[in-house]
Amino acid sequence: MRPIEEQTILITGATSGLGRELAQALAKHGATLLLHGRDPQRGLETVRIVNVASVGQAPLDYDNIMLSLGYSGIIAYRQSKLAMIAWTFDLAERLAGTGVTANALHPASLMPTKMVLEAGWQAMSSVEEGLKATLRLVIDPALNNVTGEYFDGLSPAKAIAQAYDQTFRRRLAALSRELVESTLQGRAASLSVVGASENSSDRKRPG
Repeated sequence: MRPIEEQTILITGATSGLGRELAQALAKHGATLLLHGRDPQRGLETVRIVNVASVGQAPLDYDNIMLSLGYSGIIAYRQSKLAMIAWTFDLAERLAGTGVTANALHPASLMPTKMVLEAGWQAMSSVEEGLKATLRLVIDPALNNVTGEYFDGLSPAKAIAQAYDQTFRRRLAALSRELVESTLQGRAASLSVVGASENSSDRKRPG
């Protein structure tokens, strides 16, 4: 892996909490940072993909995939993290042999981030602990060839079983594509209706 000062790193969620601390730490190491976006004038060579997940995971139920039979914010959060980890494993397989790695991480439990504090939960660990674990996956040379793994803090760990189920992951990928395509088609249809209405109004205006 190239020295950190020669790398360009994209960080999402960089305005607060762990994302902000990670951005500041990487800046001190001399990295070029892209925060919430991509510089159109420069190419982005991704060397490591680190998806910040959670130890709080819950299996998905395809008979109630949108939680329409009883919504729970906590269950939705946990299922989203399980889906993220499963997708990370798939991504690692697709990128095998390219030099790009993909891993998922639970950085620390209940850091005092905006989300935790607004929920009224008691913090259990510091942002610095989460930063240390995340930064390690980003820059540690010992992890150059590690991919398709889930980490709990500084240690390799196991996600819940569903994340390793190939059949589940294929079904999840297909469902994700279907939902995205449906959403995009719905938005395109809405824009067409709005456009048609505006044109109709223009025709009715007196000259």
